[in-house]
Amino acid sequence: MIHARWKAIVIAALALVLSGCDKLSATLTPAAERITKAFPLADDVALATSRFIESAAREGGQAAAKDRIERMMQVRALACTSAISIGRFDSPEDIRRKPVDADCLRKQDADIGEWIGFQRIAALLLKPPLAPLAELGALRTLPSYEETTIGIITSAQSSVALLQGSQGGITAVRLPDGKAFQTIRGMRFNQNAIALSPNGRVMIAQADTGRSIKAYDIESGALVWSSDQYRSLVSWLPESGALVMTRGGTESGTVLLNLVTGKSTPYTAAIRSPSWAIAVPGGPDRRLVGGDSGVALMDHIKEAADGGILATQVQFWPTTRPVSSGRPFLMNNGTKLVYVSYPGLGWLDLATGQSGYVDMGPLRAGNYAQISDTALLYTTPKPGASYQGEGRVLDVERMTVAPVLNYEHNLGSILPLSPRVGFMRRGNFVSVGSKVEVGESTDLQQAIAAANLEVQLAKLQQAQTRQEGPGPAAMLTHVPPNAQVDAIGVYESKAGVHGAGAGRTAGPVRVTVMPSSTPLVLVLASYEPVRWMIENPGNRKISAVLVSGYHDSTVFGAGGAQVLKIGAGYAYKIDSPEYRELKASVARYVSNPIRIFQGTYSGQTFTVTAS
Repeated sequence: MIHARWKAIVIAALALVLSGCDKLSATLTPAAERITKAFPLADDVALATSRFIESAAREGGQAAAKDRIERMMQVRALACTSAISIGRFDSPEDIRRKPVDADCLRKQDADIGEWIGFQRIAALLLKPPLAPLAELGALRTLPSYEETTIGIITSAQSSVALLQGSQGGITAVRLPDGKAFQTIRGMRFNQNAIALSPNGRVMIAQADTGRSIKAYDIESGALVWSSDQYRSLVSWLPESGALVMTRGGTESGTVLLNLVTGKSTPYTAAIRSPSWAIAVPGGPDRRLVGGDSGVALMDHIKEAADGGILATQVQFWPTTRPVSSGRPFLMNNGTKLVYVSYPGLGWLDLATGQSGYVDMGPLRAGNYAQISDTALLYTTPKPGASYQGEGRVLDVERMTVAPVLNYEHNLGSILPLSPRVGFMRRGNFVSVGSKVEVGESTDLQQAIAAANLEVQLAKLQQAQTRQEGPGPAAMLTHVPPNAQVDAIGVYESKAGVHGAGAGRTAGPVRVTVMPSSTPLVLVLASYEPVRWMIENPGNRKISAVLVSGYHDSTVFGAGGAQVLKIGAGYAYKIDSPEYRELKASVARYVSNPIRIFQGTYSGQTFTVTAS
């Protein structure tokens, strides 16, 4: 009887001890660790944390990485439970039932994920080039990819390039053979806000909504960072472990983002809206930074004491004309900056501070690309066939121009490979190169004078023969019945020059035609003169291009399509009398109604989608 009673007591005691194990364990476990067990990191942040520690272990920095993560986890735990009491005996299950600040946990998770992303970017920027920089030489055709190539972004110190696909994909390739590394899909990016790091290992791109950016590891294709606080990248600073970025929202402006500390500070360059940067000799992270008001020479130095980064403006040059297209070209052994300012080229001598401008409008020059330290390649419409582009080479040192040979008078559409030397040629195939054969050179000013004379003679002849648009009998008979008619209307090109005392100089408006089996009729209307730049990477059938405008415009890239001026009307609002008049003018040439009208006051880029 006594033995049975003691047995019951022992069982009860054991049950009591076992039930209190969690409580006993809680007294031996720090509060931050118990809070983390109760509210673990979000799955994506936990995965990023694990990969970051694994990567740090391979590079010999696992201990430091673990220590920093543990400290951040402690801050997360204590900051998000500061309003509640966590007892010594509270287990993770007890804590999970408490009213912990869920918004605080989400914010802390985002901060940890962002810091890890910064560390991964900083580490990638210090690695050697993903593919060593190789000279391109003569034009070489790239392989075919899943999507038609419509654009290219290159890196300054590697042979890696990003090919923009017609469906939004980004394919990373090696130049000049075109071997593919990765294709990034699932996101559409702003074609004008994609950047590739100097070593070709990191891409930072703005989403096409303009409200966020994403960073990818090119070698693995992995997303390493995403943010809705930043809008675009101005400059990579690999040696300093930093980026110059533009922020959005209520704290908009340009900032210096320290990737190591995760802190951002206002950028000190005396430039309104910095938009581009070029590496120059004189320091590991010395940059020319440009924007609306001029160009600044900036030094960026990492301070050993606190890990901060000091940005110092060494020199500033105001510019009399804005950069209207693309990134400027650094030429003449890094002493001369040449930039496109429609309709011509601006230049800045960095040694003397002198600047100037060359009006290339009479030569109808466009699509510039740097092919050597002293030469720029550009295209000009072929006389009598404005949809074909002849190549010219401008020597900026001798100020001469020479024709490009061996392309049957049709170099096609070209894009620069800035920041490296070279160009991409688009047509039935895509090719890249940096060398062309040229003919006999001519003094640039003599060429401009001769072109001006041709323009004046053409105007006199046009004044004698100009007639109003045809009557109903001139209906275009070669347009297929199923042709899609799309209209684009602007008052002016955003890059055009016109106004009181400024004369009228046509600026570009780019129209990208997406691939489709349905024939297309394009209607292009404007008040001011415009250089309509049609990009048709999928070689979609364009049956006709109908141009209407108060001032004369030109069309590039129409292929074999008939280009016809149909009148002087223009419209940029669909609910306007001008649009109704434009529709009536179009109806005199094609029976098909306008499917879609896109209009804006100052035009820059448009996309014509498939039907």
